[in-house]
Amino acid sequence: LGNGIAFDLFYNKDVEITIRGEDTLSGVNSIQYYRSAEILTEDALAAVTGWENYHDQPIQETAKDAVKFVYYVKVTDNAGNVTRFGSKGVTFDLTPPQISGVDDGSTYYTTQKVEVTDANLQSVTLKDAPDTFENNQLTLTGNMEAAYTIKIKAVDKAGNEREITVFMKPIQSLAEDIAGLTKENVTADDRDAIVAVQTAVNKVDTEHATDATVAEKNALQGILDYCEELLNKLDEVKREIDAVTGAVASYEKDTVKSSDRGDIESLIQRIDSLLDGENLTDSEREELKQARESAEGLLEQITATANEIAAVTDAVDSYEKDTVKSSDKDDIESLIQRIDSLLAGENLTDSEREELKQARES
Repeated sequence: LGNGIAFDLFYNKDVEITIRGEDTLSGVNSIQYYRSAEILTEDALAAVTGWENYHDQPIQETAKDAVKFVYYVKVTDNAGNVTRFGSKGVTFDLTPPQISGVDDGSTYYTTQKVEVTDANLQSVTLKDAPDTFENNQLTLTGNMEAAYTIKIKAVDKAGNEREITVFMKPIQSLAEDIAGLTKENVTADDRDAIVAVQTAVNKVDTEHATDATVAEKNALQGILDYCEELLNKLDEVKREIDAVTGAVASYEKDTVKSSDRGDIESLIQRIDSLLDGENLTDSEREELKQARESAEGLLEQITATANEIAAVTDAVDSYEKDTVKSSDKDDIESLIQRIDSLLAGENLTDSEREELKQARES
């Protein structure tokens, strides 16, 4: 009895136990049973006193997880002969296998380790997976050239099963939303997409990206470096836009002087450099065009002031005391008014102001 019985029956639902006994000579006198939670030796079984009579009605066993039992039977014939035997050991198992390490329906990019556990595991089936399963652990290879789907199905001896589906994608697919962006064409409109890629990459689980998969870590870092490079370019462009537009705005037509010409021309060159590139949004391009128009207006003012200075000084120099006539009085008075108008403004350098004062005295 003892060595021939094992807990090798597994159920995940209620069962009925039916007992039958036969005797062809004297006939069966009684059938009794004893429910045990463990396998008994013959000596232990002989010492049992709690036998119950069986009345030809199935015994109902309600499924409760992890419950085990063996039914021992004692049949006595009318001649007083006794036979004892035991059923196979039964284990109730209501818990499906556990699949850990990945989440059902999730997407992964790097190598993952999946563990399947169950006290009574029967089988593990992989579908559409170019991987191997050893010692209850599955390796999902990351950063494959193409995306693939893997279904993991685990079944235990009681028929409980669990199935999950995960999706494996190439690491580079994380950057597909910013594919084609370079330092030469990235604009502020792309910033949110770049930051989103950064966030996604930083969330990637690299726990199992060991030395064997160092290329995966390098690929992830490559995307982060790429994003950082693009963001640095955006910051550089933003700083330059702010610098040139702020500088142009610091000048006013009423106060700009010829000494400002070189700086303003340099600003126009910097604006043109930005406008010639592909790093501007529509609004930034419009802002720079307006700044350039303002800078051109400043240069026009400087030129107009210089022309007026030259005109009045040349006109004054055209007169000489030895030859000036009364008929020149109106013209000379007009020149004095024009000189006074220039002197009253703030568009003159110190040397230009001194030159005009001398012309007025003349």
